[in-house]
Amino acid sequence: MGRMSDLAAAGDQYKRTYAMGGAGYRKPVTNPPNTSQQAAKSAHKKLQGNEQAVYDVLVQHEGGLTADEIALRLDWHVTRVRPRLTGLRDKIRIKQTDKTRKSEQGKASAVWVALVGRG
Repeated sequence: MGRMSDLAAAGDQYKRTYAMGGAGYRKPVTNPPNTSQQAAKSAHKKLQGNEQAVYDVLVQHEGGLTADEIALRLDWHVTRVRPRLTGLRDKIRIKQTDKTRKSEQGKASAVWVALVGRG
């Protein structure tokens, strides 16, 4: 394969890995210990744990919560919550309602609910 084909294949692998909410790694040029693979697996487990924490909070609040409200309950920054909401939505474990509430910044923020039985 030529260099362009290799780059295209690497780009496709990147898209597949990150589109599924996973942590990725590059294949090493040489054969050092596979620390990149180990780190990626560890990060992936942590991401799954973060998603589960967000899902668990939503299950406890039938009326739904905004990203800010979830962050407050988990004692996280809201930027840690939002990617988890996207991942859970993509896995059809939660859905965005038609409701909004004011965020910390005073803007309309979507209210999310858990789809119970999908956990």
